Amino acid sequence: MSAARAATSQVEESRTSPQFLHANSTSHKGPFSAIAELIDNAYDPDCSAKDFHINIELINGEECLVFTDNGSGVDYDTMTRMMSFGFCQKQTVGDHVPIGQYGNGFKSGSMRLGKDAVVLSRKGDVECVGLLSQTYLKKIGATSVKVPMFSWHLPERNVMTINGNHTSDYSDFATSIPPVNTILPIILENTPLLKLREIIAHMNRIKELSDAGNGTRIIIFNLRRDDSHNLEFDLKADPHDFRLMDYASSVVNDRRIAAGQKRRGKGNDGLSGNPCRVSLRTFCSVLFLKPRMRIYLRGKSVKSQYVVNFLWNRRYDSYRPQCLAKGTPATTVTFGIVKIKDTPYGMMLYHNNRLIEGYIRMGIQRKATAEAVGVIGIIDCTFLQPTHNKQEFNNTPEYRTCVKALEKKLEDYWYGVTHKPIKDNFGAIVGMEDITEDVQLMPERSSGGGQNWVQCTSCRKWRKLADDIAPSELDEDWYCFENTIKEFSSCEVAEEPEDSGEAVTKARKPKAPRRPSTKVEQRRQELEWKEKQIEGQKRELEAAKQTMEVNNWKSGLGLDPGAGPGSPSPGSPLPGTPIGVGSRLPSASAGMGTPQRSRTQSRDSAHEEPSECIPSRSRNQSRDSAYEEPRECSPSRSRTQSRDSAHEEPSECIPSRSRNQSRDSAYEEPRECSPSRSRTQSR
Repeated sequence: MSAARAATSQVEESRTSPQFLHANSTSHKGPFSAIAELIDNAYDPDCSAKDFHINIELINGEECLVFTDNGSGVDYDTMTRMMSFGFCQKQTVGDHVPIGQYGNGFKSGSMRLGKDAVVLSRKGDVECVGLLSQTYLKKIGATSVKVPMFSWHLPERNVMTINGNHTSDYSDFATSIPPVNTILPIILENTPLLKLREIIAHMNRIKELSDAGNGTRIIIFNLRRDDSHNLEFDLKADPHDFRLMDYASSVVNDRRIAAGQKRRGKGNDGLSGNPCRVSLRTFCSVLFLKPRMRIYLRGKSVKSQYVVNFLWNRRYDSYRPQCLAKGTPATTVTFGIVKIKDTPYGMMLYHNNRLIEGYIRMGIQRKATAEAVGVIGIIDCTFLQPTHNKQEFNNTPEYRTCVKALEKKLEDYWYGVTHKPIKDNFGAIVGMEDITEDVQLMPERSSGGGQNWVQCTSCRKWRKLADDIAPSELDEDWYCFENTIKEFSSCEVAEEPEDSGEAVTKARKPKAPRRPSTKVEQRRQELEWKEKQIEGQKRELEAAKQTMEVNNWKSGLGLDPGAGPGSPSPGSPLPGTPIGVGSRLPSASAGMGTPQRSRTQSRDSAHEEPSECIPSRSRNQSRDSAYEEPRECSPSRSRTQSRDSAHEEPSECIPSRSRNQSRDSAYEEPRECSPSRSRTQSR
């Protein structure tokens, strides 16, 4: 074992070049994401700060960015890990999940804003000071990153003694701690803090912000400047905000880009449509999905936006990616419309309560038609992995699938709130009415539609206000005891549920089709088909009615209702029978027969007088022929016999007619016999 340790002691340790401090900071595209790294460290459970102050101060003629929190503070060992790379021991406390996970946020964020940073912290009776400086390392010609640090106990501060009781797990950081009188001159020489009393003054300012006297103060100097030696922040546009210096040019360029994208059918996703990339105050207001820490920017509190509860026409949907383990609940997706006109909109993608991508326009919001204007979608994508600078998510298949799903859900939501179903008298949906204009004007006409919430200055819990109270009417500092809802008028009471007192409908696929050009046409065809069915039923009823009337007429004459129109019952009187001709049919006992008619025999012909023998008619025999007198026999006619022949005398026998015999022939006189004519005989 001792031999192994001896061998290990001869192994070279990896070193970090001072140039890596700058290279590491270039991962941040802008200063706002760098500032967010420092805010995350104060928000995480190991610090749990309630207040975070951002200021720009002039210290001994040097413009410095100053960040101060009233969290738990850090001791010497914790600051050693803080100044090192890759050490992260943050753990979840209750439902508070840490944001940091790489142990790189402070280094990349601070070095992006300036070249040098000095950290002062108080924790209990220990005060600690450390310096991370590119200028110092370049000055001494260091080949690896060196961090001057010291700490002292408060009772021993005046006698300049050092705390030698260290319990660090990293022995290389805990050995050979130099005395304060060795490190202090280095810090005073390479920072704007020129004297010891100035360090003590900053420690006292930390104490003033916290009831327990704990906290951390970060002073960043040698700030980044452009070629004209100007800061990248515009400090004059708003005395309580940090704005980017190239804001005006960015907006102009962005409008040009937007015009080109509009011509190509694409939407705009630049600076002018996303104020989070221009204003630090706006960025901080939505940095956390459910804010627990109050941020003060240049002496004025940032009004945190609990975005979920400030939306109009809010609806919920759910998304369950395939990468989630079985049994894991689906992720909630919230959609709503902003209540204030010209407010930024788009999709808000969070990760563990921290904004990663804000106001990203997706799907129909990027079209030239500018649909879903004012709609905000919110989702906490804990199943995705953000990049180490927390500015975007890694472009993985899970991320691309999630974006496609959100685009479709956004389209479903927009169609559902902008289209009203049209119902008929029976409650069936026959179409959809477009009410887009009413939906867009609704938030401006009414102050309702979303819950009004306010955060307590003391306990940082969110409380719902009464309907008759607007948040704009309240003071900047508001406390739970001021709540008119007595049930939640104490800081000791747990925070009320988000949807208390409001019926929230879940965003579903609209019953009516999303694409009316196809579905409405299909619905119209279905209605036409139903109308044809109804018309057919009417015709059937009319035919049945006529049949019933005929049967009633036959019953009144004593006829058989089931018999055909040319088959009266024996012995019944025949209507329209001429006088002198047999008026009754012979009975069956008289031996008279009634032969069957041919297929083409007239079905609508009038009543025929009985005869001794009525042979069947040919196919072409007239169906509309007039009444025929009874005769003994009528011989069949030839095919070429005239169909328009006049009245023929009755005969004793009337044989069947030929195919070409006239169907419209007039009354024929009875005759004894009429021989058949030849085909060429004149008609």
